[in-house]
Amino acid sequence: DLAVMMNSKYQPTYNIFQELLDDLVDLSGEPRENVRTAMLAGVDLPLSLDAYRANLVQNSLVYRLVDYVIKSPSPSASQFCDQEFVSRSTISRKLKPLNALLKQYGLKFKLAKFAFDGNEINIRYFLFTMYWWAYRGTTWPFASVDRKQLEEEFEAITIVPDRPLTHLQQLYFLAIGHLRVGKQARIKQTVSLQLLDGKVNRHNLRHGCIRPPFTSLDVAAFNFLDRKSVV
Repeated sequence: DLAVMMNSKYQPTYNIFQELLDDLVDLSGEPRENVRTAMLAGVDLPLSLDAYRANLVQNSLVYRLVDYVIKSPSPSASQFCDQEFVSRSTISRKLKPLNALLKQYGLKFKLAKFAFDGNEINIRYFLFTMYWWAYRGTTWPFASVDRKQLEEEFEAITIVPDRPLTHLQQLYFLAIGHLRVGKQARIKQTVSLQLLDGKVNRHNLRHGCIRPPFTSLDVAAFNFLDRKSVV
């Protein structure tokens, strides 16, 4: 029935159903027969779509590559290949769709440098988009960033009123900023950022002072992207 509804063939549909069933059994911890019965009956399972999406993303080699590059102190292609038991040619092949996506942000991933190439503001915005799409706030994917400290930082530098639905988005933005600053990835001065920083200072829009390792440019970029995301 499902194959007919999807205008597909029986065997591919059956295979996909079995893979989906395996995933849901692993995630729910319920017996396979119970999950199968619930799926066929259309009964709701104690598992959100966001949680399932996050699981699929974490099993993606491309996601793990980006995550590794952002969080590893000294990322290298050879280290990642050893960690994932893959060849350099496999990574090169997987990078094609990633670079097609990055092109929309004016970016590129350089295999030789094993790093992103492009405007730092765009890199941070891409990373926010990726992590938010993957998790939608269902988990905190930045283990090395102290969330309590981040909350204090957020209260000090933000100029956008806190909204319950966007609070986690703002924290994701800020956490990514910390990760990038920790890698000495600096934002270049622009007229727009200068104007925003000047206006914020003149009108005392922040609730506190900028704390290292952030600079005034990092804070201006955070507030610029923050306003862009919640408008």
